Amino acid sequence: MIKNGLAGELALLALIGSSMLFLPSCSRGLRPKSQDLPSTIAVAAEVPNQSKTHNNAAEKKTAASRTGEGQKETTEAEKLYNECLGEWRKKNFKAAAKKFSKFQDKYPFSQCAARAGIMGAYCKYRSHQYDDAIDEFTIFAKLHPFHDDTPYAYYMIGLSHYERIQIVDRDQKSAAEAIKAFQTVLERFPNCDYAKDATFKIDFIKDHMAAKEMQVGRFYQQEKSWIAAIDRFKNVVTTYQTTEQTPEALFRLMECYMVLNMRDEFFPIWSILKLNHAKTPWCARAAGLVEKFK
Repeated sequence: MIKNGLAGELALLALIGSSMLFLPSCSRGLRPKSQDLPSTIAVAAEVPNQSKTHNNAAEKKTAASRTGEGQKETTEAEKLYNECLGEWRKKNFKAAAKKFSKFQDKYPFSQCAARAGIMGAYCKYRSHQYDDAIDEFTIFAKLHPFHDDTPYAYYMIGLSHYERIQIVDRDQKSAAEAIKAFQTVLERFPNCDYAKDATFKIDFIKDHMAAKEMQVGRFYQQEKSWIAAIDRFKNVVTTYQTTEQTPEALFRLMECYMVLNMRDEFFPIWSILKLNHAKTPWCARAAGLVEKFK
């Protein structure tokens, strides 16, 4: 029987970069129960109560016809879902996504429709159709806010954005959207299976965004646009203070303040760098600036 929810025996673990990707699972059985299909074709609902006497031959004929139609629909649903899973198992993700969408369209009221939706979205992700994957995971999360796999949907929204921010000089919109989705996982589902990895991803993304700010700040510094450079380095220190970019940002601020002869700003930054990042190479380099600026 296909059970409600995807957390079952077909768990898929895929390695994406340095992180573990989780796919919610389907149950092993592929034959839907009668209630998995729309009520108009549910076999049990269409069969007349056998405890009653049916003397009318036409009534018996109609009941048999309805039963046959229901069985046919059930078989067709099973066949289509098997085709979906067949393409998925063969890793033909584009083909699988299309078949899962077809299943949803044909059997929109089935319990299997939600399962087909999230698995279809996953297939879009695996075939690098990130925009479509984000849209489908978002639809799933909105339509099924209390479903067992809603945490997974938000996690995959974040992961789809995350896949597009690996290059430091890309626009930061995807990074911000990824953090938003991962934060939703942590805030709404703090004990779910994806919370730990969502935390890791947030930290990584923030470091990435800080690196982008540092890149721009260094450019302004090379161009001797000191105030613009200071603004970027300050943003790293205040917004991304827990990232690995902070010690260099403090050092770069000291360089800019030294050029501008801003002693009142220079020495407090030195104190912060010395207190919090004393063992970093940037602190050692900053000590040389202090000697020159005394």
